[in-house]
Amino acid sequence: MPQGEIDIRAKIRHLRELRYAVESEDFGGLSDGLTGADDFRPLCLELAEEAVEREALADAIEVRIKDLQVRKQRYLAGAEMLRTLILQCMDTRGEKAISSPELTLSVSTRGPDVVVTDEAAVPSRFFAPQPPKLDKKALKDAVLTDGEVIDGVTLGNGKISLTIRRK
Repeated sequence: MPQGEIDIRAKIRHLRELRYAVESEDFGGLSDGLTGADDFRPLCLELAEEAVEREALADAIEVRIKDLQVRKQRYLAGAEMLRTLILQCMDTRGEKAISSPELTLSVSTRGPDVVVTDEAAVPSRFFAPQPPKLDKKALKDAVLTDGEVIDGVTLGNGKISLTIRRK
């Protein structure tokens, strides 16, 4: 096996080892070794498998994050219910403070909150100005679908892309 192929295989193996690393990988060294490799096609397929595996891991992480966010909301809701329960019971009993070596609970009266009943009736000086946000989808539809010519917009060159389909 030529030296170049050994190097690219070592780089791919290293890439797989870095899959779970915290820091981001540098793929720069793969390009030269891959382009000149005798077994270019199998190496491309191997790298594509790695890309698909990373996408699957990212999808799994996304699902896990959503599950954890739901769990977080349950914990926060439970904590809020416990705080409300404690506050109501302390208020009913007339307790102003409860102390322990770890915690101090205290009941206090706060000033009134502002409740907006009709936002449309509130004067404009109480609204924070928002910068306009460009709707790129609508812009793309207007230019590409409707053929509209819009100042400040040109058509870019198309890009090449790689599609990987699992069998």
